[in-house]
Amino acid sequence: MYGDASVNNGYQVSLSPGTYPVHPGDVISASVNVSAGVWTLQVTDTTQAWTFSTNVTTSAPLQASAEVIVETPGICTTTCTDSALTDFGSETFSNVSVSVSGVAGPITLSSYFALEIYTTQVLAMSGSLNPAGTAFTDTWENS
Repeated sequence: MYGDASVNNGYQVSLSPGTYPVHPGDVISASVNVSAGVWTLQVTDTTQAWTFSTNVTTSAPLQASAEVIVETPGICTTTCTDSALTDFGSETFSNVSVSVSGVAGPITLSSYFALEIYTTQVLAMSGSLNPAGTAFTDTWENS
């Protein structure tokens, strides 16, 4: 979920659906912070009334990038593969902010790129940023 992919292939955090259930329409907030070699990830589902938080300490050089994404879920047993992308309609990400050199602000405060999920066809498409630079909508295209 965060970290440098060149170190231990990044850090992947698995959440048990029994302990951390998520349902369509849930309101989710998440944050990733890094300071002095400690990455802190926090995810809160206000609809289901749970919060998950974890810290990972790394000696890897600190990175300065973040992603707000919709992606296909991984199905892992012995190995992992991506499942089909479920038709989620549209999903709006709001109140998105970044912090650059300790100054918090809209996405436009940093370099940003709108990307699409693509295999042999476009699976999901990002919309434009709102005028404040704090929200955008992803729209499902194909599975």
